[in-house]
Amino acid sequence: MLKGNKTVILLGVLILLVAIYGVVKLTSDGGRSKSYKEQLVDLDTAAVTRVEIVGGQEKLILEKKDAIWWVKDNKKAQSTTVRSMLMSLNGIKPSRIAARSKEKWSDFQVDSAGTRVKVYEGGDEVLDLIIGRFGVEGQRNYFTYVRLADDEDTYVANDFMGMSIGKTDADYRNNRILKITADSVQSVDFVSGGQTYSLIKTEEEWGIGGVSVEEKQVKDFLGALSYVTSKKFEDGEVTADGNEVIFHLTTGDISVKSFGESSFSSSSNDEIFTDPTVYEKIFKQPDFFLNQ
Repeated sequence: MLKGNKTVILLGVLILLVAIYGVVKLTSDGGRSKSYKEQLVDLDTAAVTRVEIVGGQEKLILEKKDAIWWVKDNKKAQSTTVRSMLMSLNGIKPSRIAARSKEKWSDFQVDSAGTRVKVYEGGDEVLDLIIGRFGVEGQRNYFTYVRLADDEDTYVANDFMGMSIGKTDADYRNNRILKITADSVQSVDFVSGGQTYSLIKTEEEWGIGGVSVEEKQVKDFLGALSYVTSKKFEDGEVTADGNEVIFHLTTGDISVKSFGESSFSSSSNDEIFTDPTVYEKIFKQPDFFLNQ
């Protein structure tokens, strides 16, 4: 009989401890309340058809039509860049709640000062998120404050960089102009003012019109073109001026046409750019190579 009483007592103590543990977990700072959202973003990236990004007064719309992403006045977007952005959103994992009232929104920039991202699958809105202030803890840890538009709670998303979500059309368009491996270049033709001069590689040296040029100048020229990008897109009306640089590579030719006033377009990208810095790298006169 005594043994049975002890068992009942021990069972009662166990039930009491479990109850106390549950209360502590629900009320302590480290616990999770019933309203805490373990997951804020869960996108089927393949099903997404439209993304709206609003930052300040700017509104950007990305839209997928027939498996192709478009941005700004039917300009093509890079599908890989859009997918990367969606995966970045999917990577948002809330670590804790920073605040539970709208009075704190401005402190964390999850109000109108933040970046609002709406994602759609067909006609259905599947995400309405506000990305707020970015922060750093220690030397390596970073986080961003985020909030669902229909929720008052502000969350801390560790290891999420809010600035990785591009806010302009230039962030999503094809910005690659040239990608050249110096060893693959056999010759370069420069067409300028109706005349053409060629930089040609022989077994021993580089030369122009039979005149040897300093190898360092050629290395500097080609080295600066190993990977060239720009976000300075030209959407206005421009006309080709006849100037051109043609790279003859072991893998095929790549040409860059000039549209005057530092505007140009590469044969590997149908976009037109206006970028004086990049233009200067590509369009060289003979003096660059011959004047030692």
